[in-house]
Amino acid sequence: ILVSSIDPAQIIRHPADLLREKDKPRVFHGPIASANRLLRNPIKRDVLRETFGVKAVEMEGSGIADATWNHEIGYMVVRGICDYQYITKRGLGKNARP
Repeated sequence: ILVSSIDPAQIIRHPADLLREKDKPRVFHGPIASANRLLRNPIKRDVLRETFGVKAVEMEGSGIADATWNHEIGYMVVRGICDYQYITKRGLGKNARP
């Protein structure tokens, strides 16, 4: 489920992915934004995508980023993400289908 960055109350259909093959996963490579709290703002989501080419926003990598920064250690996060930001995850989460 996607929400419009112009009108966050408007739910929009996920764009068609013409390169996706039926019953096969599709892998995307690119930057993933990380923060220590959930991004609920679709306008900020779109700004991150347009400005930095961000493919997704996640929270879990933020903890490792803080820990390694404090100890001056490098790190790399590899993620599998299967959802997209929307106004509320409560009640729409695991069983929701676009």
